[in-house]
Amino acid sequence: MCDSSTSLLAETTAAASLTPNTFHKLCPAQQDTPLGQPQCGDGTPFNFFFTRPPSRYANSRKLLIELQGGGACWDEDTCALQSDYLTWPTAYDGFIGKSCSEIEYGMASNGNNSPISMLCAKSLGDTNFREYNTVIVPYCTQDVHIGDSIQSYGDTTVRHAGAHNLMSTLKWIYTNFPNPTHIFVTGCSAGGTAVPIAYDLLSAHYNTLLKGSIHGIASAVNINVIMDSSVYLTPEAFLNDYYGNWGPERIMKKIRFNFDKYRYESNYPDLLWQHILKRGSNSDRWGFVTHSEGVVLILNM
Repeated sequence: MCDSSTSLLAETTAAASLTPNTFHKLCPAQQDTPLGQPQCGDGTPFNFFFTRPPSRYANSRKLLIELQGGGACWDEDTCALQSDYLTWPTAYDGFIGKSCSEIEYGMASNGNNSPISMLCAKSLGDTNFREYNTVIVPYCTQDVHIGDSIQSYGDTTVRHAGAHNLMSTLKWIYTNFPNPTHIFVTGCSAGGTAVPIAYDLLSAHYNTLLKGSIHGIASAVNINVIMDSSVYLTPEAFLNDYYGNWGPERIMKKIRFNFDKYRYESNYPDLLWQHILKRGSNSDRWGFVTHSEGVVLILNM
């Protein structure tokens, strides 16, 4: 499934072996988990991007993860409208082998139009993101990164495999960053909607499964979040008739949310939020952005 001409095989590529301050495209292979083959909605291979900090900031303890946004689809009409976003976004291949300064120059030449909010960000408040290893999770499944389903919409087959792609990326992160101190998770639109799920998976792995274990994580990993334009005003009709098309049951099971009990409740988003916040740390901070200008609302949750 991987394109060896443009991507590296994730399972055999160590983060520490990659050139700093250079974007690398990594392709995860078939997963030996209930969540199977990473792929885009049309069956093209899924890949993620990674860059290490410049040499003077090199470390393996700080990590920035961004989930890309880009709408959603759940039936024949909506998936026809979003068909261009169900395949691998080849425009991203232009990042391969480039440094942040080269990418910033190219973005400026094209009107600074990038679907990746934190791409090559230098700082936010007193956080120096030049110290952070960066993972970009592209979006090509139209299921807000939580799908585990193959659907036939008219004459079109759509692979809602967002959960496969997210979990395969996290698997690589867990292997290559076994003992981080700071993780920053962000996403816009569909990516922002999936951020709480990613937060819970990361928190459960680092702050529950590994804390005090032989891996040496003695204190809680600080996991902070900014969600940009996430969508949680979910109509009951969508929950009843379409949400299940994405097949979110397996990833909800991984965060121990009782999906079968609450999936049709009108306050389903509130119940999911309450579950995630209860399982997280009170010291982690959550930021919300609802428009392109103005301050970020930062909350201790």
